[in-house]
Amino acid sequence: MKFEEKLMKLRKENAMSQEELGEKLNVTRQTISKWELGQTKPDTDKLAEIAKLFNTTTDDLLNEEDDIKTKKQINPDNGNKRNIIIVIILVVVLLVALGSIPVFIFTKVFNTGSGFFNTISNNFNTISNKISTAAEEQKSKIDETPDMFKKLNSNYDKINYNSTYESSYTGLQSKFFTEQAIKRVIQDNINHERKITVTYNGISAKESEELVNLKSSLDKSEYLITYDYDVDGYINQMNIKDV
Repeated sequence: MKFEEKLMKLRKENAMSQEELGEKLNVTRQTISKWELGQTKPDTDKLAEIAKLFNTTTDDLLNEEDDIKTKKQINPDNGNKRNIIIVIILVVVLLVALGSIPVFIFTKVFNTGSGFFNTISNNFNTISNKISTAAEEQKSKIDETPDMFKKLNSNYDKINYNSTYESSYTGLQSKFFTEQAIKRVIQDNINHERKITVTYNGISAKESEELVNLKSSLDKSEYLITYDYDVDGYINQMNIKDV
C-alpha cells in the first residue's frame, strides 16, 4: 500500500477531515490533499509527526509492501452519555423522595406533644409542606420524563444518522471516497424511511439505479461534498460539486 493510501486511510479511520489533519500538523488543507493524491510527500519531520499522531512508525508509513499497522483510535460511545443522563435523573429523584421521609417522621412525633413541642411541630409542618410541594413538582417532572427520553432518543438517532457523512464524507474528497459516499446513500436509502437525494451537475438522484448511474458519471480526481438538512436536523441532500 502506498504512503498516500495509508495516510488517507488513517485520516478516515480517525474521523478527521483534511483541514483538521492540516491543523494538527501545521500545514494547509491543500498540502494534505497533495500528499493524499501522491503529488508531493511530507519531509522527514512531518513524516515523524504523522507517525506519532496515528500511533505508528515512519517505516510502516513508507513500506509499500505492507498495510498500515496502528491501533485505531476509538471515539467515545455517544450512547454512554445518554445512559449517564438517565442515571443522574433517577438519583436526583431518589434523593428528593428520601429527603422527605425524616421530616414526615419527626412531624408525627412532635404532634403528640404540647407547648414547646407543638411549636416545633408547626415549624416542621411548614418545612414538610414545602418539601411536599417540592416533591409534587419533582413528580410532575418525572411524569414528563418519557417525553424527555423521547427527545434524547431523537437527538441520538439524528446524530447517529448524520455522523458517518459529516465525519467521513465532508469537504474535499477524492473520487474513491466520493463514490463510497454515494454507496452509503444507496444503503441508507434502502434501510431507512428517510431518503437522501444526491445532486451533481444539475442531476438529482434518490433511487438506487439513479444513484448508480450518477456514480458512474464521476470522472474527476476530487470533488467537494456539502449537505442540506430537513427541519428535524437530518441530512436530506448530498451536494457533489467539481473542484
